[in-house]
Amino acid sequence: MSTTIAVIGWLSAAILLSAYALVSMRKLESDGATYQVLNIVGSVGLATNSAAMGAWPSVVTNLIWIAIGLVAFARIIPSLLRGWHLRGLAGIRRGSDRSSA
Repeated sequence: MSTTIAVIGWLSAAILLSAYALVSMRKLESDGATYQVLNIVGSVGLATNSAAMGAWPSVVTNLIWIAIGLVAFARIIPSLLRGWHLRGLAGIRRGSDRSSA
């Protein structure tokens, strides 16, 4: 089990560092869904690893990080849904144009 916990910790650290690097290199938007999901997933893994190791300050820090990510992601959801809805309508319109031609 400790090997699994260690792997979770290292992968989670890599996820968080990758997210930060991608934002710093302007490959991801800091207010985008991908960045928030990477932060949430990475922090869940680090919180799990930290709890297994008894590193409670790190657990609390990562729980706060998760909460911040969830709030940010919740604010993004309406715009994501609008975008998906509009893309879906565009596909329907294109499909109907083809069928009438």
